[in-house]
Amino acid sequence: MRIVGITSTVPIEIMIAGGAIPCDLNNVFITHPERRRLISEAEGFGFPLNLCSWIKGIFQVVREKGIKEVVGVTRGDCSSTEKLLEIYNLLGVKRIAFSYPVERKAKELKKELERFADEFGTNLKEAEKVRRRLERIRRNLKRLDEMTWRDGVV
Repeated sequence: MRIVGITSTVPIEIMIAGGAIPCDLNNVFITHPERRRLISEAEGFGFPLNLCSWIKGIFQVVREKGIKEVVGVTRGDCSSTEKLLEIYNLLGVKRIAFSYPVERKAKELKKELERFADEFGTNLKEAEKVRRRLERIRRNLKRLDEMTWRDGVV
């Protein structure tokens, strides 16, 4: 089972089409019962006190859970993610970058999606099949989310 950590929103359809199971490191960190300990351990590793706690927590989650690969958004998200990926690389964790194009052009986005698909040994046609399969699940999750925040019944 190939579990790949993600630091932000990325096209998980591509990852799944390539046989990976995405693990949202943000959720693992924020729901961890010992978030403060994770941050403290990252600081003990050498992360500065004034660095974002989120980056420190995500860093330590990967170490604690033994995750061997991480996708980081290197453009379009937190500026510290690129440095985080460099540190993972030094520790032997495979880093996979995903960048949202600066120019909002479909051609540039498609090029990045194809490059990302290649990283996972798949293609956009296979990812589209996964996207269609996930549509119903996403609709139901949207409904559940609305029932939680809007209706207060969950």
